[in-house]
Amino acid sequence: MASKNSLESRRSKRSLAALVALAAVSCGAVMFSSSEAHAEERPPVDGAAQSPALALLEGELDLHAEEGRRQRTATNITTATAAVALVPAGIVLWTRSNQLAKTIGIGMALGGGIPLVLVAPTLFPSKLERLRGEVERKRASGMPDAELLRFAETEWEDAAHAAHKRRVIVGIVDLTLGTAATATGLFFLLSGQIGSLSRDDQYTIGTSITGTGVPLATFGIRSLVTRTLEETSWDAYRTAKRLGESHTEGTSNAPTAGLTPLRGGAAAFMTFAF
Repeated sequence: MASKNSLESRRSKRSLAALVALAAVSCGAVMFSSSEAHAEERPPVDGAAQSPALALLEGELDLHAEEGRRQRTATNITTATAAVALVPAGIVLWTRSNQLAKTIGIGMALGGGIPLVLVAPTLFPSKLERLRGEVERKRASGMPDAELLRFAETEWEDAAHAAHKRRVIVGIVDLTLGTAATATGLFFLLSGQIGSLSRDDQYTIGTSITGTGVPLATFGIRSLVTRTLEETSWDAYRTAKRLGESHTEGTSNAPTAGLTPLRGGAAAFMTFAF
């Protein structure tokens, strides 16, 4: 009995050490994300863009890049917080001999850990943040406005197309794997005895597989139905550019005349645009 208690105590200590390390890594990831966000702050640039088209692009790019940075930071903080809250306790429960505690612990550990893995790419600056910095560096180096505009639009459009393609592929793969894992896990949980496995073993296996499959399937669905920031921002910029061009093309220098009825007569007027 003493040997068993000592073994469980050592396991718990190792688990706690691993969890402390995980918590430190999670907090470090959040700090890294925050530092990267500050590193991507707009550097001071002397002068302003002379071209209205380039000014529009820089304004839209800055708006969406900053929004992406805020979303990225919020995602990292919330995901890391959930992981730190769930994973340590889950692993401690997982190492216990009680089957109910083990089953609950598996679900908690996987539920907090898998999202942390799935959002790992958000630790790094987004394509829009990097493009914003590159545009400002090229403008500061003296690249002509027209050339810089073509460069930025090409990079932005390519990023939107690449993000769409990647989103669809990742969504299909995650949804397929997640659905298969969830179905398999539910089979182990709900079916009768499978071969020589005990019910406790089936519950452990079923909980592990289901706990992995559900987050994967959820992430896959979200990837398929939610457009990326690169896609939505590119569409928003194209719309703003089209509206600006329409307004410019619709401006006419031709004189206009009008007649306004008044009590006892009327007032005529003529306007000139120049």
